[in-house]
Amino acid sequence: MTTITIVLTDLPKGRGVTVQTDAGVPCVGQPRTPAEALAMDLLRTCSRQADSVQYGLASATLQGELIQAQAAEAA
Repeated sequence: MTTITIVLTDLPKGRGVTVQTDAGVPCVGQPRTPAEALAMDLLRTCSRQADSVQYGLASATLQGELIQAQAAEAA
């Protein structure tokens, strides 16, 4: 089962949004699972609207897990 983490972060003082993902850089013609295809669609939108998009970051997975753990503690 494929899992892709996409982390969207507001930059300080309303200066925009940064995007980090553990997904690799999109490559035309590369076979994709349904989850990867949807993630690439979302990241394509992010590339047009965000201030920066960083691909292939293992830290995005950890950051996503930390955010989920913090949300669970708050609930």
